[in-house]
Amino acid sequence: MRNMHWKGENRMENISGVTEKKLRGGKRFFGLRAFGLAFAACMLMLLSSCGENQEKENAPSLPETTVEETNPENGYPLSKQPDPTAPVLENIIVYASDGKGGVEAQMDAADKLTEDNVLNLLIQYGTIGEGTVFVNMDIDDSEETAAAGPGGEGTAIRHGILTLSDFSAGEGLTEETAKQAVIDTFRENYGLEDVELILE
Repeated sequence: MRNMHWKGENRMENISGVTEKKLRGGKRFFGLRAFGLAFAACMLMLLSSCGENQEKENAPSLPETTVEETNPENGYPLSKQPDPTAPVLENIIVYASDGKGGVEAQMDAADKLTEDNVLNLLIQYGTIGEGTVFVNMDIDDSEETAAAGPGGEGTAIRHGILTLSDFSAGEGLTEETAKQAVIDTFRENYGLEDVELILE
C-alpha cells in the first residue's frame, strides 16, 4: 500500500514523487499550449496589419480638390458662367385653363414684355381663341397714390384700358372666365391697379 498525504493546496502527492511528476508535466503541457496560442494570435495580428498597409498602398489616390475661382459680379464659378450671347427673357404670368373650367397662373417667358407677346401666350395656353386680335392698350397714371411703408412715398396708381377684337373664350372656359383671365394677366404683368376690357 502506498503512503499518501495531503498538502496545503488540496494537491495529493505520492511520497515516491510519481504523482508530483505527472502534475508538473501537465503544467508544462498547458504552459506550452498557452504560449503557442499567444504566439499564433500575435502572428495573425501581424499578418492582418501587413495586409491593411498593403491595401492602403494599393488603394487609388483621390484627386485633390481645389476651390474654383468665382466671378465677383454674380458669385458663380468661372466654369459655370451664363452664356453672354443667350437672349435675356422677360418672365410673363399667364392665367390659363386648369382643365376644370377655372384658371390658374402659369409662368412663361418671352424676349420682351409686349401686348402682342402676352396675347400670343394667352392663345397658346388656350385661355382665348386663336382669332382674338390685340387692338390697343392705354395706361393712365392717376393722381391717386398707393400707400407705401412708414416714411416712404406712395406710388401712382395705374389704370389700363385694353381693347381686343374678335374675342372668343378658350375651350372649356366660359366667356366671363376667359375675360377675367385676360384682365388678370395684363394687370399682373404691367403692374396695374385694374384693367378695363373693351371688346370690338
